[in-house]
Amino acid sequence: MDLDFTFPLLSRLFVDLQFQRALWNASSFVVSPSATKLPGILAESRSEDPRVRRIAVQGIGDGLNRVARADGVEALVCWSAVVGAMFDPAPSVVTLSLDLIAKEAHVPDELAKVVSDRLNLLFRQAGRDVRVTVARACRRLSERAEGWPEILDILENAQRDRSWLVRDAAVVQREPPGRPT
Repeated sequence: MDLDFTFPLLSRLFVDLQFQRALWNASSFVVSPSATKLPGILAESRSEDPRVRRIAVQGIGDGLNRVARADGVEALVCWSAVVGAMFDPAPSVVTLSLDLIAKEAHVPDELAKVVSDRLNLLFRQAGRDVRVTVARACRRLSERAEGWPEILDILENAQRDRSWLVRDAAVVQREPPGRPT
């Protein structure tokens, strides 16, 4: 048996099994979010594999609507995982967390300062794709009147960004006027 071939094959198999387990845990959490399923999916949100982290964060985000209704510790833990994904080294995980934050109804007050500070830092230091997502998230947060002055500052800077994609994402979409009756 050729060991040079066997070890990469086994490590690939392990990664695939970890990926499949993450898919299973995320889908079961979305279907029925509960405190017993939370530790597994939280651990996967910190996996070495960015694909696994992305799936776990997506699962937490999708289950967040149901967990947030309970308005307890589980909701805050889920929100903390989504906000923690803003600090991920993989841009795809960061943009996913930003989309989830922008999509949800209300960021908990306990995490609002962390979110606004991280949005500001990401906008100043990240690449174009992340800046586009930051601008889009800030636009959505400003439309819901979250009351964060930092969001308006980021939007103002995004409207003067060097990339037209960032500038376009920062523009507040207005509904076209209706036909006169």
